Amino acid sequence: MYDTQSFHAVLTTARSTRRSRAKVAALRRRIHEDWMRYEHARLVRIRHHLNVACLSRPDVAPWMYI
Repeated sequence: MYDTQSFHAVLTTARSTRRSRAKVAALRRRIHEDWMRYEHARLVRIRHHLNVACLSRPDVAPWMYI
């Protein structure tokens, strides 16, 4: 049978392992969210640069006279 000190050491190790795994999971989630935010901004910039050449100048565009 385990004595109290050994059981306490195993329990403490298990708790710290669980906390560490939770912290790593939270960090991965945060990194993923930051990466998705960065990629979204990059795609919006690319789309803007691709579309801006197709638009006419606003001062001569017919839709400005509506």
